[in-house]
Parts: sequence; C-alpha cells; structure tokens
Amino acid sequence: MNTEQVVRYIRPVHICSDFIGDASHAILEVSYDLYKTIKKAQKFVKELKGYSFTTFDYSPDFMCCLDHTKNNDELTEEDLSPDEDICVDSIELKITTEAIYWAGYIKHSEPPIEIYTDHIYIKEIDHNFKVLSMPLDKLPLLINHCKYESSKRIAKERLKNGK
Repeated sequence: MNTEQVVRYIRPVHICSDFIGDASHAILEVSYDLYKTIKKAQKFVKELKGYSFTTFDYSPDFMCCLDHTKNNDELTEEDLSPDEDICVDSIELKITTEAIYWAGYIKHSEPPIEIYTDHIYIKEIDHNFKVLSMPLDKLPLLINHCKYESSKRIAKERLKNGK
C-alpha cells in the first residue's frame, strides 16, 4: 500500500440555520495515515462501548454547488466552488463504530451555528483503500458490480491513468 494515497469524497453539508451561507457540499480527504487513525479509533470506541471519538481536523473544504441538476453521487470537484461567505471554526472529525463525519461552527455566528457533513461509512473507506491496491485487470468487473460510487470513481481514474 502506498502510504501517500488519499481518497477524496464529496458529501452534502447541513447548516443548522436557514439564514447563513450557501455551502451545500464539502470536499473531504482521507489519507492513508488518517485511515489508520480511523481504524484505531473505531476499535477503541467499540471496546469501550462508547459512541464516538473526536479530534480536531481542519481539512474539509466547504463548497457551493454550481450544478443543481446532478445527484450527489454524480458531482465532481468541477461542479463546486468555494463558499467565500462561510468561515468554519472548531472543526472536529467524529469517528463512530460505523462512520465518520466532520462538524464545526460558523465563525462569528451568534448564537453559534453548527455545520456538519454527511457520514462516510468506514466500510466504504475500507473498500476504497482496497481498490487503490487492486490489480488493474480486476477493476472493470468492480466498476460494474460495486455498490459504492466512490469506489467506481477510483477504479475508473486508475484505469484511465493506467496505475
């Protein structure tokens, strides 16, 4: 496994206010190092019978959708633009036994307004890192039979680039 590999996700965001910002999606990156941390935290939470493990992580980019005709699974980074009006503070990565998500607060909002991303299931992240290390000749079959759109996208990119 190449430890410099990163899987990028586009997920909808939710703002706990009807009056703030146009952010509709976030670009989220899971590096191999973060993936290992997620797996350790997942195990830790299960062993302690807790709900989640939380750590600060300011990596999400909150974006506005430029093409509202596409489903969330069809969006690419070219369909998004930065939301210059939203500045998010105290961003936490929340790791549960099943999924991860990011949550923070919109800076200078009074009272504090929460913003959070949709979940990424850890099974999906597991699968995506397996796809990154699969032989190229196995990828066409995966594209036709995989339930995760992110895995299909990774497989298509790998086939296109030949790596």
